[in-house]
Amino acid sequence: MKRLLRPTLMVFLAAMVVAVTAFAILSRSGVDARRHADVLGTFDALAEAETSLDRDLLQVMAGLLPHYDTLVSHSARLHSLFDRLDAAADWPELPLDDLASYRTRIEAKLAASEQIKAAASFVAKENAYLPFVVAGFVAGADRDTALKVQQALISLTTDGADDDRLNAPVAAFATSADPALRGIGQHMQVLREQRLILTQAVDGYFAINSRAALDAARERYMVAFGERQDRSAVLEHALELVAAMLFLALGVTISRLGHAHERAERAHSQLVDAVDSLQEAFALFDHGRRLVLSNARYDALFPGHGRVTGFRTLLSVLRTQTESQGTTLDGDSGTQQALVVNPADGRAHLFRSRPTSDHGTVCLFTDITEHRQVEAQIRKLTAAVEQSPVAIVITDDQSRMEYVNPRFLEMTGYDLDEVIGQNPRMLKSGEVNPSVYEEMWKTISAGLTWRGELVNRRKNGEIYWENATISPIRDAAGRITHYVALKEDTTQHKRNVDLLLDANTDVERMLFAASHDLQEPVRLMQTYCQKLDRQIPTGSGGDARESMRFIMEAARQLGHLISGLAAYSRSGRPTDAFAPVDCSQVANRAVAECLAASTQVNPHIRISPLPVVQGDAVLLVMLFENLISNALKFRHPERTPEITVSARRDGAGWTIDVADNGIGIAEQYLPTITHPFSRLFPRATHPGAGLGLASCVKIARAHGGQLSLDSEDGRGTVVHVWLPAAD
Repeated sequence: MKRLLRPTLMVFLAAMVVAVTAFAILSRSGVDARRHADVLGTFDALAEAETSLDRDLLQVMAGLLPHYDTLVSHSARLHSLFDRLDAAADWPELPLDDLASYRTRIEAKLAASEQIKAAASFVAKENAYLPFVVAGFVAGADRDTALKVQQALISLTTDGADDDRLNAPVAAFATSADPALRGIGQHMQVLREQRLILTQAVDGYFAINSRAALDAARERYMVAFGERQDRSAVLEHALELVAAMLFLALGVTISRLGHAHERAERAHSQLVDAVDSLQEAFALFDHGRRLVLSNARYDALFPGHGRVTGFRTLLSVLRTQTESQGTTLDGDSGTQQALVVNPADGRAHLFRSRPTSDHGTVCLFTDITEHRQVEAQIRKLTAAVEQSPVAIVITDDQSRMEYVNPRFLEMTGYDLDEVIGQNPRMLKSGEVNPSVYEEMWKTISAGLTWRGELVNRRKNGEIYWENATISPIRDAAGRITHYVALKEDTTQHKRNVDLLLDANTDVERMLFAASHDLQEPVRLMQTYCQKLDRQIPTGSGGDARESMRFIMEAARQLGHLISGLAAYSRSGRPTDAFAPVDCSQVANRAVAECLAASTQVNPHIRISPLPVVQGDAVLLVMLFENLISNALKFRHPERTPEITVSARRDGAGWTIDVADNGIGIAEQYLPTITHPFSRLFPRATHPGAGLGLASCVKIARAHGGQLSLDSEDGRGTVVHVWLPAAD
């Protein structure tokens, strides 16, 4: 714009000089010369007024004219000039038909200018209203929607109203379910319509070729006047021609100046929009350290100080109101950087300033609060990994170790530089079946997690067992880039388990041997008591018979106890031989054995279809036999026993319910009824060792399941046994 100001002024001054000279020459002519000068002046004034009207309408379209007073003035000026021509209508040299055509075109232009003013006024109001509404909407909208709305607004406010790419987003905004977004879309649609109306009105305005009619009228007048004045008007005509050229040049220059001003305003608007869209707080200071441009984030950065408008004041605020870390903030230095932490809200900003080419200063405040929090989380995670009691290994996609934590080094005995870059196969002991490694690689290469037990060798040659979990790590595109392994040394645990299993085996063998060896003395006690009973004469020895009866009862209870201990010891047998077991067959076998040993007449036992589970058939027969015999033993004296065995799917297994209508269990005894040797009734009325339910619990746990009871005193009991499914 500065390059256009000087030529514009020179052209304007030259035009003024020529006009004054022509006026001086014409003033010395007679009446004809004065009237001729008046007509020429009228023509020139019409051209100038029309040019001014064109220029101001361009400014109206660009939103640069704050009011329309000048347009009214130009309109009045044109009408006044036409009145002057009407007053000279009796002069025969005037081309009245051309002037009438020119006047008609000027009237059309004035009518078009009124439409342009109305549309421009509406557009200006919408341009002022929309950014304010969009700013409020963006503050609470999601990021994608906010970005689309801002992009649409930028396009609309930078002469993009006729851009077809705006059709879809603006239409989507206008039909949105969000009232605020729908209102914005409707305003955008109206703004586009008014911008198009404005553009069409301007195009229609400049399509009116009024200048050609004026030039034609001037030309005809000049020809007629030349014929009248003959050769004496040559000098005057030349001056008029020069004046016209100068004014034309002035008009072109003014037009170029207007376009340049419009481009400058557009660029400034784009710069302001770009600055406002920055995530950082932005401030620009001129060479006098005065604020010339900032965004909303900067204006809200120091709520206690308002909008800081001086660079030195800004540095003073940073020193006094924040904890500065980094370089010392210097008011005379353009290039500075510091980490400032606001003690009021704890938010951290990275402050940076740089000098500009015109000796100003640009400042940026980047909010790094979340970044610092992420760094703290990363440090915490790193510390957790480094201090983890589990060994952690990270390899690349070629299984080269890139990271191991201290626990891995402690567990294997290697140093860090001995394992980085190496393959974990360096730990192989040779005692793991190769198929295990094949399955492992097949699993993790498919993007799945592998879990299993490995036997590896430490650096000192010692063998150790570990539980390993290996998972792939994917990048954003879903490609496997690394593998992470969690390893736990289970050597000591495995040794303890082996010792415990050996001890349990010894105990079970001892209990089995003891129960077997004790059964024979018990049978002898019962046999000899019966023999003595037969040898005592009838009618005598009443006290002896009573004593033998007590001995017999005690021997019978001892037999039950020994049988219970034997069954309880067998219920905890190892589970390595588990296989699919049909629970229907197991339950029917248990029922047959219970009915054979029971004196109860015609109990009602109903067995629904039961599932196939993974287990030990012998143990499961023992479980069902204990549950059904308990139901028969603890029957209600006034009811026929009814026992129902059913099953239902429950997650990864089956819940088998054994329900009876017996005497039930009082609620206070339910928590302890499954403990070994737990009894609710005396042995005289309900014989047994008190180990039946305890054995059932032990069997269920040996199968990886569980047992629970629901009971109501006097109404019956339901035993729930959950067992893993065979599938």
